[in-house]
Amino acid sequence: MESAPQHTGPGADGSHAVAAATVATLYRALFELLPSSVVLLDLDGRVRDVNPAFCAQIGFTRDELIGQSVLRFSAEPPQVVQANLARLRSGEVLEHEVVNRQKDGSLRHYELRERTVGLPDGTRAILAVSNDITERKRAELERLEHERTRARSAKLESLSILAGGVAHDFNNLLTVVLARLEMALALTPAESEQRTSLQESALAARRAADLARQMLAYSGRGRFVARPIQLGKLVAEVLDALTLPESCSASVQLDVAEDLPEIEGDGAQIVQVVSEFLNNAVEALADGGGEIRVLLRGVECSPAELAGSRTDVEVAPGRFVVLEVADNGHGMSDDVRERMFEPFFSTRRAGRGLGLATVLGIVRGHGGALFVDSAPGAGTRVRVLLPAAACASSVVLTPAPPPARATRHARGAALGTVLVVEDEDAIRRLIERLLQGMGFDVLCASNGERALELLREHTDSVTFALLDLSMPGISGAETLARLRVLRPDLSAILTSGYERESIRGCQAEAGFVGFLHKPFDVATFRSTVEAVHARLGGATR
Repeated sequence: MESAPQHTGPGADGSHAVAAATVATLYRALFELLPSSVVLLDLDGRVRDVNPAFCAQIGFTRDELIGQSVLRFSAEPPQVVQANLARLRSGEVLEHEVVNRQKDGSLRHYELRERTVGLPDGTRAILAVSNDITERKRAELERLEHERTRARSAKLESLSILAGGVAHDFNNLLTVVLARLEMALALTPAESEQRTSLQESALAARRAADLARQMLAYSGRGRFVARPIQLGKLVAEVLDALTLPESCSASVQLDVAEDLPEIEGDGAQIVQVVSEFLNNAVEALADGGGEIRVLLRGVECSPAELAGSRTDVEVAPGRFVVLEVADNGHGMSDDVRERMFEPFFSTRRAGRGLGLATVLGIVRGHGGALFVDSAPGAGTRVRVLLPAAACASSVVLTPAPPPARATRHARGAALGTVLVVEDEDAIRRLIERLLQGMGFDVLCASNGERALELLREHTDSVTFALLDLSMPGISGAETLARLRVLRPDLSAILTSGYERESIRGCQAEAGFVGFLHKPFDVATFRSTVEAVHARLGGATR
């Protein structure tokens, strides 16, 4: 580094020169010992001097840098560097962040302060002092990513709760609509003009029930029938049924590992997952050619490898089957990739549906993980990780054993008496009518407290109970537990707008011997009641 200016004045006796030399030595010592990086540039941006701290950080020696342009190590665009040099030459003091390229090619972030200074030889130079802030930047990015993940998780959780609640209430309403339409159809002559209207109304109600099932799947409370699945065979069957539009000349390749383990899950739901991602890949290539690659592999995954899953839930490490669907289509922007699993989000037309949102719920419900890599012009790669059969959690619903005896109604004319506990008036009246039509006497309660009162009054005459799971106050499971204090042998059928498998723990613990998923049709209701009644030793008419 150049020597500091000599400070002499009138009457100087040589001591001034000694003092100036001491200052120069001090400046050089500070330059050498300063932990911050110091670089001296000429006004054109060529290196005149660097301190050891900068050499240690950047990886170059002093000799390798002297005389070199700042572009030798700056990772900033050249036009930005030249603009900053012009501002410094005009007298500005700059404080900004820059990215430098180390000798090994890696990039590091620096907090930089620079200005022009005068040198003893009468020239001017640029003095730049910087601190390495790479770790701080990395920590900030990790914090922002963590906050983004938390926000996305909270958003998905809110949507899941909303979807599950709406679907549950929707199913309650559809229970009445479908059953009443079926009852009306049964009373309508085949030649009647009203029959067609009733049939179309029933069809629309069933489609509404399908939508409710999708909402439950998105919320993670959908129907889940766990069976061993050979995923390679299932994917091959889906591909056989895949139809490409005339405008698409894409090739589809399937690569299945020979030692692929089985998974345990719901085949229909896994088909939906595969179909959704294949259809999206086809759409990405719909206007021309390209390639769709489907790979199936068995892998061992650590917690670190499972982190960042789009399901936003913690997934236990272990052995997984990886389903990978990749295309070389137009890819997705960051915004589209971030929103792709939102309900009704679509880049093609608004309100498209719950397809990918349902897929997210299915993967979450199967204890799996989901990753998406995509960028504009770079195609899309989706990876679904599903626990291998040896690692999949299998919960088998085991009904409670039938009681030793079945109590018949004292009056003898009826098949027995059913205690119905349902808070929805319309559903309660519907169930009462259906049971009466089957030959049962019915006791109705709108809540658990009233059910307890009725059982105290009719302790020995109630044959079995039929209870709703979700009720204000005492739940169906808790109500049955209290009823069994009065009647330990009391059997019960559970009804719910949620799927059976999503509440199987509650059902198994409470000892329900039958389940009716809302909305149910008349035939399902009758067959369920008949099966339970038969288990109790009775016979239906």
